[in-house]
Amino acid sequence: ASKQASKQASKQASKQASDNTIDFLKLIFSICIVGIHTHVLIKIPEEVQWYIEHLVFRLGVPFFFCVSGYYLGRKLWEGCDQKAVFSKYFNRLLPPFCVWGGIGLIQYAVSLYLEGKGFLGIILRVIRTAIFYPKGAMWYVGACMLAAYIIRCLWGKKCRDICIWSIGILGYIFALLANTYYFCIEGTMLGRIVDAYLKVCVSARNGIFVGIIFLWIGIMLAQWKLYDRKMLINWVWVVFIISLMTYIIEISGTYGKNVADDSALFISHLVLVPSIIVLALKYNMKSFFIVKNFRGLSTCIYFTHAFFNNFIGHFINLGVLRFVSVLCLSVSIWCIQKKCENKYLQKII
Repeated sequence: ASKQASKQASKQASKQASDNTIDFLKLIFSICIVGIHTHVLIKIPEEVQWYIEHLVFRLGVPFFFCVSGYYLGRKLWEGCDQKAVFSKYFNRLLPPFCVWGGIGLIQYAVSLYLEGKGFLGIILRVIRTAIFYPKGAMWYVGACMLAAYIIRCLWGKKCRDICIWSIGILGYIFALLANTYYFCIEGTMLGRIVDAYLKVCVSARNGIFVGIIFLWIGIMLAQWKLYDRKMLINWVWVVFIISLMTYIIEISGTYGKNVADDSALFISHLVLVPSIIVLALKYNMKSFFIVKNFRGLSTCIYFTHAFFNNFIGHFINLGVLRFVSVLCLSVSIWCIQKKCENKYLQKII
């Protein structure tokens, strides 16, 4: 009876984990991220690039943060052992972070050498990059782990919610000023502080300034379960529409301004992205064979694309051809992994 109950619980957990619309969006946004890094829109007018990239492509990373937090939070709120949940989270992310981040650093060091940089200069830049902005698109994975670690340290505290919300909001304000809203502080004392920070730390996109707020929002979505409350879903639609309109205004208002870093961070992301996730959970698309593979495929594309992009960059210029080539190679790795079922390959993709 105990074994049967365990099997039923396992089946139920598997059923609950099949969030097909979320998996579909993960695949779309992973392809969008490949598009950003390969500059797939390079041939179209600059203003059109700006709107397409920010209206669609730039939603990918905050979406991944929130979804990662949501699945982490679902286990935490279901009463699972907290230490085990966080430990499993770190163990899942650490291998790909080390492997693809390490490969990215090697590629970065080689590119610096080919540029004629000295040995000491290469070492210093590699160390700085490894600490503050891991290569191979692994900054996001490092940010997830750092944010999760901070949340774990505060989890059992009475002031947990206040502390996490405060760190997250204040950190994101700084990140905005060191990114899309740099023009607001340019030439001021705060602007000079941000300049000094970016010179040393490369980017404000990390676990403290960006990771905590989005990961925590995802964790809270798992607790609130807004998608299960029929009376609230209409309000979620209202929030989605208003935040989308606000986002369009933000994109228009920041176009042509002097931004810093990659101009990827916006205030509206804090509301728009969670509303997209709630609606995706509410309107779950029907399951069929292809959909079941979307989650693993999207993860593989994200983890492997930077390596292929750096490698192909020696032979193919930025643009559509490079985008298609990188995407095909990443999908090929996923197909190989599915066919051979190598346990080591599974751990890193």
